[in-house]
Amino acid sequence: MSEYSIGVDLGGTNLRAAAIDAQGKLLDKIAGSTDLAAGRDAVIDDMVNSIEILRARLGEHNLRGVGIGIPGFILMDNGVIIGSNNMPEFENYPVRDEIEKRLGAKVILENDANAAALGEKWMGAGAKWTTSCFSPRYRHRRWHHHRWTRPPRPARHGRRTRSPYGRRQRQPLRLRQSRLR
Repeated sequence: MSEYSIGVDLGGTNLRAAAIDAQGKLLDKIAGSTDLAAGRDAVIDDMVNSIEILRARLGEHNLRGVGIGIPGFILMDNGVIIGSNNMPEFENYPVRDEIEKRLGAKVILENDANAAALGEKWMGAGAKWTTSCFSPRYRHRRWHHHRWTRPPRPARHGRRTRSPYGRRQRQPLRLRQSRLR
Protein backbone atom coordinates (compact mmCIF):
# COMPACT_ATOMS: atom_id res chain seq x y z
CA MET A 1 0.00 0.00 0.00
CA SER A 2 1.31 3.45 -0.86
CA GLU A 3 1.47 6.39 1.50
CA TYR A 4 -1.78 8.12 2.43
CA SER A 5 -3.01 11.06 4.48
CA ILE A 6 -6.10 11.44 6.63
CA GLY A 7 -8.26 14.53 6.67
CA VAL A 8 -10.76 15.22 9.45
CA ASP A 9 -13.61 17.73 9.30
CA LEU A 10 -14.87 18.60 12.75
CA GLY A 11 -18.09 20.59 12.83
CA GLY A 12 -20.67 21.49 15.42
CA THR A 13 -22.83 18.46 14.57
CA ASN A 14 -20.78 16.22 12.26
CA LEU A 15 -17.41 14.50 12.28
CA ARG A 16 -16.05 13.24 8.97
CA ALA A 17 -12.72 11.59 8.26
CA ALA A 18 -11.30 10.43 4.93
CA ALA A 19 -8.07 8.86 3.72
CA ILE A 20 -6.57 9.93 0.39
CA ASP A 21 -3.44 9.05 -1.52
CA ALA A 22 -0.91 11.52 -2.97
CA GLN A 23 -2.93 11.91 -6.19
CA GLY A 24 -6.11 12.83 -4.26
CA LYS A 25 -7.89 9.51 -4.76
CA LEU A 26 -10.34 8.70 -1.96
CA LEU A 27 -9.30 5.46 -0.28
CA ASP A 28 -11.77 5.22 2.61
CA LYS A 29 -14.04 7.45 4.69
CA ILE A 30 -15.96 7.54 7.95
CA ALA A 31 -18.81 9.83 9.01
CA GLY A 32 -20.41 10.31 12.39
CA SER A 33 -21.93 12.86 14.67
CA THR A 34 -20.28 15.22 17.12
CA ASP A 35 -21.53 15.20 20.69
CA LEU A 36 -20.29 18.52 22.04
CA ALA A 37 -22.44 18.12 25.15
CA ALA A 38 -20.27 15.15 26.21
CA GLY A 39 -17.28 17.47 26.53
CA ARG A 40 -14.00 18.26 24.86
CA ASP A 41 -12.28 14.99 25.75
CA ALA A 42 -15.12 12.91 24.28
CA VAL A 43 -14.93 14.82 20.99
CA ILE A 44 -11.16 14.35 20.81
CA ASP A 45 -11.64 10.64 21.60
CA ASP A 46 -14.09 10.40 18.69
CA MET A 47 -11.61 12.10 16.35
CA VAL A 48 -8.75 9.86 17.43
CA ASN A 49 -10.93 6.73 17.15
CA SER A 50 -12.03 7.61 13.61
CA ILE A 51 -8.40 8.23 12.60
CA GLU A 52 -7.30 4.94 14.17
CA ILE A 53 -10.07 3.02 12.37
CA LEU A 54 -8.91 4.39 9.01
CA ARG A 55 -5.31 3.74 9.99
CA ALA A 56 -6.07 0.11 10.86
CA ARG A 57 -7.89 -0.44 7.55
CA LEU A 58 -5.12 1.06 5.41
CA GLY A 59 -1.94 0.16 7.32
CA GLU A 60 -0.35 1.97 10.22
CA HIS A 61 3.11 2.43 8.73
CA ASN A 62 1.99 4.17 5.54
CA LEU A 63 0.31 7.15 7.25
CA ARG A 64 2.01 10.34 6.12
CA GLY A 65 0.09 12.75 8.35
CA VAL A 66 -3.28 14.01 9.57
CA GLY A 67 -4.96 17.30 8.72
CA ILE A 68 -7.85 18.53 10.84
CA GLY A 69 -10.26 21.29 9.81
CA ILE A 70 -11.83 23.02 12.83
CA PRO A 71 -13.99 26.15 12.92
CA GLY A 72 -12.38 29.15 14.58
CA PHE A 73 -9.12 31.05 14.55
CA ILE A 74 -6.04 28.91 15.00
CA LEU A 75 -2.66 29.90 16.38
CA MET A 76 -0.60 27.77 14.00
CA ASP A 77 2.63 27.85 16.01
CA ASN A 78 0.92 26.61 19.18
CA GLY A 79 -1.83 24.43 17.67
CA VAL A 80 -4.40 26.25 19.79
CA ILE A 81 -7.90 27.34 18.79
CA ILE A 82 -9.11 30.82 19.76
CA GLY A 83 -12.40 32.47 18.90
CA SER A 84 -14.43 29.38 18.04
CA ASN A 85 -18.06 30.34 18.51
CA ASN A 86 -19.32 26.86 17.63
CA MET A 87 -17.09 25.08 20.12
CA PRO A 88 -16.22 27.22 23.14
CA GLU A 89 -14.89 24.13 25.00
CA PHE A 90 -11.87 24.11 22.69
CA GLU A 91 -10.92 27.72 23.48
CA ASN A 92 -7.17 27.95 24.30
CA TYR A 93 -6.83 24.15 24.36
CA PRO A 94 -3.79 22.52 22.66
CA VAL A 95 -5.79 20.32 20.28
CA ARG A 96 -2.91 19.55 17.93
CA ASP A 97 -0.52 18.49 20.67
CA GLU A 98 -3.14 16.31 22.37
CA ILE A 99 -4.02 14.45 19.15
CA GLU A 100 -0.34 14.07 18.17
CA LYS A 101 0.38 12.60 21.62
CA ARG A 102 -2.46 10.06 21.30
CA LEU A 103 -1.71 9.07 17.70
CA GLY A 104 2.05 9.34 17.53
CA ALA A 105 1.71 10.94 14.08
CA LYS A 106 2.17 14.41 12.58
CA VAL A 107 -1.01 16.53 12.87
CA ILE A 108 -1.78 19.85 11.19
CA LEU A 109 -4.66 22.07 12.31
CA GLU A 110 -6.37 24.38 9.83
CA ASN A 111 -9.47 26.52 9.79
CA ASP A 112 -12.25 24.48 8.16
CA ALA A 113 -13.07 27.14 5.53
CA ASN A 114 -9.38 27.44 4.60
CA ALA A 115 -9.12 23.67 4.30
CA ALA A 116 -12.18 23.58 2.04
CA ALA A 117 -10.69 26.33 -0.15
CA LEU A 118 -7.39 24.44 -0.44
CA GLY A 119 -9.28 21.29 -1.41
CA GLU A 120 -11.25 23.11 -4.10
CA LYS A 121 -8.05 24.63 -5.46
CA TRP A 122 -6.23 21.30 -5.48
CA MET A 123 -8.90 18.89 -6.77
CA GLY A 124 -12.17 20.81 -7.17
CA ALA A 125 -13.67 23.67 -9.14
CA GLY A 126 -10.57 25.87 -8.90
CA ALA A 127 -8.06 23.25 -10.05
CA LYS A 128 -7.70 24.50 -13.61
CA TRP A 129 -7.43 28.19 -12.72
CA THR A 130 -4.32 30.08 -11.62
CA THR A 131 -6.34 32.15 -9.15
CA SER A 132 -9.59 31.29 -7.45
CA CYS A 133 -11.89 32.59 -4.77
CA PHE A 134 -13.81 30.44 -2.32
CA SER A 135 -16.67 31.42 -0.06
CA PRO A 136 -18.22 28.82 2.25
CA ARG A 137 -21.36 30.95 2.17
CA TYR A 138 -22.06 29.86 -1.41
CA ARG A 139 -21.54 26.14 -0.95
CA HIS A 140 -25.04 25.43 -2.32
CA ARG A 141 -23.98 26.92 -5.66
CA ARG A 142 -22.01 25.16 -8.36
CA TRP A 143 -19.26 26.33 -10.71
CA HIS A 144 -20.67 25.94 -14.22
CA HIS A 145 -19.48 27.50 -17.49
CA HIS A 146 -17.10 29.96 -15.79
CA ARG A 147 -19.69 31.32 -13.37
CA TRP A 148 -21.47 30.37 -10.18
CA THR A 149 -24.99 29.04 -10.68
CA ARG A 150 -27.71 28.09 -8.30
CA PRO A 151 -29.35 24.68 -8.31
CA PRO A 152 -32.66 24.58 -10.17
CA ARG A 153 -35.60 25.86 -8.20
CA PRO A 154 -38.46 23.53 -7.41
CA ALA A 155 -41.52 23.76 -9.66
CA ARG A 156 -43.96 26.44 -8.63
CA HIS A 157 -47.59 25.59 -8.38
CA GLY A 158 -50.33 28.15 -8.75
CA ARG A 159 -50.99 31.13 -10.96
CA ARG A 160 -49.55 34.56 -10.49
CA THR A 161 -52.10 37.29 -10.26
CA ARG A 162 -51.98 40.95 -9.38
CA SER A 163 -53.13 41.94 -5.96
CA PRO A 164 -55.17 45.11 -5.52
CA TYR A 165 -51.98 46.70 -4.17
CA GLY A 166 -50.01 46.17 -7.38
CA ARG A 167 -47.81 43.29 -6.19
CA ARG A 168 -47.95 39.83 -7.59
CA GLN A 169 -49.27 37.11 -5.37
CA ARG A 170 -49.87 33.43 -5.76
CA GLN A 171 -53.25 31.83 -5.82
CA PRO A 172 -53.75 28.10 -5.76
CA LEU A 173 -54.87 26.41 -8.92
CA ARG A 174 -58.49 25.40 -8.91
CA LEU A 175 -58.94 21.93 -10.26
CA ARG A 176 -62.04 21.13 -12.22
CA GLN A 177 -64.04 18.40 -10.68
CA SER A 178 -64.54 15.35 -12.76
CA ARG A 179 -68.06 14.67 -13.97
CA LEU A 180 -67.44 10.95 -13.83
CA ARG A 181 -69.08 9.28 -10.91
